[in-house]
Amino acid sequence: MKNRKSILLFIVSLLVAVFLLAACSSNEPTPAPTEVPPVEVAPDEGAVPEAVTVLPTPAAGEPSLTAKANVNVRSGPSQQYPVYGVLAGGQVAKLVGISADKTYFAVDFPLAPTGSAWIDAKFAVVTGADGLPVLEAPPVPPTTVFTPPQPSDPQVVARQEVYVRSGPGTTFPAYGIAKDGARGLVIGISEDGNWWAVRINPEVVGVGFGWVSVNLVDEENIPENPTVIKASVAPQNVTPPPPAEGAPTATATDYVNVRSGPGTNYPTLIVAAPGATAEIAGKSADGAWWQVKLSTEVSTSGFGWANSAYVSTQNAENVPVVDSPTAPPTNPNPPSGTNACILVSQNPADGTVFKMGATFAMTWEVENVGTDTWTAANSLVTKLGAVVDQPLSAVDSMPLTQDVATGATYVVKVPMTAPDTAGQFGEYWSVTLNDQLVCYFYNVIQVQE
Repeated sequence: MKNRKSILLFIVSLLVAVFLLAACSSNEPTPAPTEVPPVEVAPDEGAVPEAVTVLPTPAAGEPSLTAKANVNVRSGPSQQYPVYGVLAGGQVAKLVGISADKTYFAVDFPLAPTGSAWIDAKFAVVTGADGLPVLEAPPVPPTTVFTPPQPSDPQVVARQEVYVRSGPGTTFPAYGIAKDGARGLVIGISEDGNWWAVRINPEVVGVGFGWVSVNLVDEENIPENPTVIKASVAPQNVTPPPPAEGAPTATATDYVNVRSGPGTNYPTLIVAAPGATAEIAGKSADGAWWQVKLSTEVSTSGFGWANSAYVSTQNAENVPVVDSPTAPPTNPNPPSGTNACILVSQNPADGTVFKMGATFAMTWEVENVGTDTWTAANSLVTKLGAVVDQPLSAVDSMPLTQDVATGATYVVKVPMTAPDTAGQFGEYWSVTLNDQLVCYFYNVIQVQE
């Protein structure tokens, strides 16, 4: 016992001596703590997108940016824009531009639809930045409002502004952004497990749901094996006809749906890829949509509509307001939280060209991704209406021929006839359960002489 006390006393004395010597050995001031960047820095690991690991390496002498700390990579030069990912502290990226107010740098970023993305200048060290071109900021995307979930429903909460897309991938056009803290009702997950399908009011977005990245949201009440939802077929990417010299133009800043009318409730005709440019013919009364010229092969009228939030414009100051096509019918019974479906496939595809008077069988395959079985005794397939009030079928409704359990698919087949006049036509259909709409789908055809 006595030896143990002596050893402890010796150790304590030695430590005290070391500390006193260290304090007296240097007159240098204590270094200031490393400055902690403000709110733009990404939160703790697991609460942010994975750090981007593959970026083009700047060649020797090329302008470059090095992240001081983990920093969000955004689609535009402010915190109003959604986050693509995170640039980890110490990572280097190739500089391609700077914002007009010099607060954000644009870097080469292949994961972004436009190939570039934005980083807050406060969190970057740059070299060779003299003479960088000033890049125009893309429009701020519109807000998409989720259908509010009940407390016990499966749901996600956006950690920051996040794109809500029409399919599970960044090449699918966005409906808009969900704000930081927005809660959405989850109806399923993508086949690769990287995207949640979240309910949206079908009066705003016709299909009734959109997709958000699992890396940008927190989950609550998610079942152990969520329903896997197959991605719908993306509309074809089509390049619009080249604009006339000096004409007003719209250039896509992201993958953008070009629709038959000025609203996300109108059917999609084509998808314009980032950089695609079309001639502007008019605008909607509220200025939120541009009417652009298309080939008559995809739009018999020769026009389509692009959301102004996803295009940059030139020479568009004097574009006239033009009348909108007839809007799709309003759904009188919005779907409840337990009812949902997705369109698995359809034949023929939207935009198919028919001769006047041609007959064809329209088929849609839909999947029940809700929690309720569609019982044959209590369900109907019902026509909601027709594009431009010109029906293609003589059928208004038909019963389901079998029960459709969660995860099962059902094929709807309707005989149709192309009208005797040229133009763009289509019909809106639904599945109802106990008079409650659970599934919404449509077709669009082009009729030529």
